[in-house]
Amino acid sequence: MYVLELFGQLLRDMRGRKVRTLLAVSGIAWGTAAVVLLLAIGRGFHLASSRAMHGMGDHLLVVWPSRTTKPFEGMPPGRPIRLQCADVLEVCGALPEVGLCSPELTERGRDLVYGKHRFKAPVGGVVADYEVLRNMIPQVGGRFLNHADVAGHRRAVFIGDELRTKLFGEDEAVGRTVLLDGRPFVVVGSLRQKIQSSSYSGQDAEKALIPFTTFIDMWGDRYVNDFLL
Repeated sequence: MYVLELFGQLLRDMRGRKVRTLLAVSGIAWGTAAVVLLLAIGRGFHLASSRAMHGMGDHLLVVWPSRTTKPFEGMPPGRPIRLQCADVLEVCGALPEVGLCSPELTERGRDLVYGKHRFKAPVGGVVADYEVLRNMIPQVGGRFLNHADVAGHRRAVFIGDELRTKLFGEDEAVGRTVLLDGRPFVVVGSLRQKIQSSSYSGQDAEKALIPFTTFIDMWGDRYVNDFLL
């Protein structure tokens, strides 16, 4: 009986104070909607940020060689640390904590030509594991550089999706021959479009990647710009 009386009193109060009741219900509804909206916006922002960071790579560590901070065997501090690709691969291979590793050599503004189309593009020299490290997923019908390309010093090139469009338009790129600084290279694949919110040497969509062994053959630069773990 007490509960029924309580509900009866509540209904009588609501009928007697209609404006106050309406304002209270409206406030509760608006507050609930605002909380749900803010949670949805926060969740959407988190998912968008995660997706954009995924374009850069997952569980990725980029290392730039720097300078020594301590003297060693009579040599002063401040000496530049210069690593070759073989040094990076040997060190990473000796560390069980490292899953994948790739040295990276970089040349900026190199001529890439196909027919009448000529563009300046950054060129990187890498190994096959770079595909997984940097989420360089190829479009259907193509592939990324493989271990045979690196071991054989092949003139194979993987290009970003925007660079592919500039060179070939809507035409198929895989299997075509382009000139990189006047030397013929076969396009083995192009990048599947991805969202990339951050970078350290330019957007992947505009890059050309070749085996690091071929890179050294062409430009003779054996010292890495950086390496990835």
